[in-house]
Amino acid sequence: MTLLFATTTFTAYAADDVTGLITNKNISVIQNGNVIGEGDTITSLDPITINISFEAPLIGDDESDHVLQGDTATFPVAEGFSLNGDPGIYNDMPLVYDGYDIGHISLIEDPTGIINANIVFDGDTQVFDGSQGWSEYKNYRIPRWS
Repeated sequence: MTLLFATTTFTAYAADDVTGLITNKNISVIQNGNVIGEGDTITSLDPITINISFEAPLIGDDESDHVLQGDTATFPVAEGFSLNGDPGIYNDMPLVYDGYDIGHISLIEDPTGIINANIVFDGDTQVFDGSQGWSEYKNYRIPRWS
């Protein structure tokens, strides 16, 4: 009898809340191709799209604090809406920028009716460790995601 053992390596990340490092947040609500402004009327019969974009500093940027692999951020994106359907469809959506896996984003409705974006920056190592010179030669910041 031959026994085969598989070895699995897990990387543990010390997750910090880096919500304060997230800048230039832009959140827009769109229905039927139109951006919905504050006070505009929407219909509950048509789907709503929420576009979210933001920036966060990486190693190589000028800032002294950086988003590191495993960090998290949470911020409100909508109020007065409900997430319909299976709540699982709003969890762990891939956060990809320019072909790189940045992490995952989940939309979570809190008891007060606010929908928050919860981001886990658990993507590709080269995005966070500076080895690819992501910020130096591309001048990218994560992410302009929408």
